[in-house]
Amino acid sequence: NYEAYGVLYNWSALMSEGICPSGWHVPSDDEWQTMEISLGMIESEVENTGWRGTDEGYQMKFTSGWMDNGNGSNLSGFKALPGGYCESSGFSSNGEFGHWWTASESGSNSRRRMLASDFDSVFRGNLNKYYGFSARCLQD
Repeated sequence: NYEAYGVLYNWSALMSEGICPSGWHVPSDDEWQTMEISLGMIESEVENTGWRGTDEGYQMKFTSGWMDNGNGSNLSGFKALPGGYCESSGFSSNGEFGHWWTASESGSNSRRRMLASDFDSVFRGNLNKYYGFSARCLQD
């Protein structure tokens, strides 16, 4: 699925030197929250875990590629694609879910975001760093 969705990285690979081009970096959890607020998420919700917001995920999802007509509007320009994830047993959920690491740790885990074909909100949570997720870089 590389052609359609790109590479999936575990957290340590994502945080390695050179993963983002010069002048770019992996966004922190705070930077993700700033984007979510700019898309309309209320500030009292942005720190919560689980599914949050209303249509911020819909604004981030690309206009095609999501199963069961779960495409978004891409009004944000984020162009989120459902690359799924990778774990020791292989690849899973491409077409249904998109997962992105943040640069922020939470104990022995890392903060992440998830979008789903059947939800228009954004999931925020923590997960073990060995999973393979999509990467996004933010300009410095």
